[in-house]
Amino acid sequence: MKGFKVEQVNPNDLEFLVLSKHFSNGDEVTVGQVLFELEGQKAAFDVVAESAGYVYSNLEVNDYFDVDAHAYFLSDKQDEVLKVSESIEDLPGVSNDFVESSPALLPELRPSHIKIAVAPGGKAFSQVRDALSCSRVFELVGFFDDTEKSNAYKLGNLNDIQDKWSKGKFDRIFIATGNAVLRTRLIIMAHQIGIPTINVIHPTSYIAESATLGSNIFVGPNVLIGASSIINSGVFLSAFTNVEHHCYVGENVLTGPGVMLSGSVTLGSRSVLGAGVSVESNISIGSDVYVAPGFGVSNHLDSGSRLINKV
Repeated sequence: MKGFKVEQVNPNDLEFLVLSKHFSNGDEVTVGQVLFELEGQKAAFDVVAESAGYVYSNLEVNDYFDVDAHAYFLSDKQDEVLKVSESIEDLPGVSNDFVESSPALLPELRPSHIKIAVAPGGKAFSQVRDALSCSRVFELVGFFDDTEKSNAYKLGNLNDIQDKWSKGKFDRIFIATGNAVLRTRLIIMAHQIGIPTINVIHPTSYIAESATLGSNIFVGPNVLIGASSIINSGVFLSAFTNVEHHCYVGENVLTGPGVMLSGSVTLGSRSVLGAGVSVESNISIGSDVYVAPGFGVSNHLDSGSRLINKV
């Protein structure tokens, strides 16, 4: 049997709550089939089967389980699953009752520090360090950068990432650069190597439960993400960015401090909004758009548009 864990989208989550369970032990499931609805600190989300097989989990509705525990197990042999289901009630991924009655297993149910690396370094590294400074789970171990010459946090150059990963120097990576092309390249490289990326979410931010987040997203101090908004992978939301309800933010978007997106705004991939930009409701902004600081946007903008203050 192979165990599967739940991807930790919000780094502040220490445990998940089971809201619903959509299978019985021994059921045959297919890839992508919804198994659970779970809830973290700020959002509810579905967990789908990562591969096909016969499923087992001792989790039930209203159980809490640790982020580092297995949520479910899959096997290609149904009799193996049924045998486990009949005889084992205490596989990892447990309710609070099991934690209390099985103190010998408690260390296995509490995550050790998950080591986070950043690439590249620069000012974004300091922002990530601030966001994770109070975390009891994550340890920021350093950064990879080709330009920084000497720094106590430097783990190596960008071409050292795979070697350090293979040696266990870090567990997950966050790609932090304002250069959308470089950010995309590094994210693709990490995924090809098999390095999981992670979202970095400042504890002062607010994310609606119905919002949807991709991966490798930075959510800065006092950022608000409203109901039913979608934030795609690689997005960097600087401090005090406000993404109102039903907004769609494309991949690798960057917002400066204090950006205000009113309800139902669409923002295309790789676009950059400078500090203090405000966008009216129902406005559509294309991909690769640049809006200089302080602009108010009340008309649709085609892809590639540039709004720059005239000197």
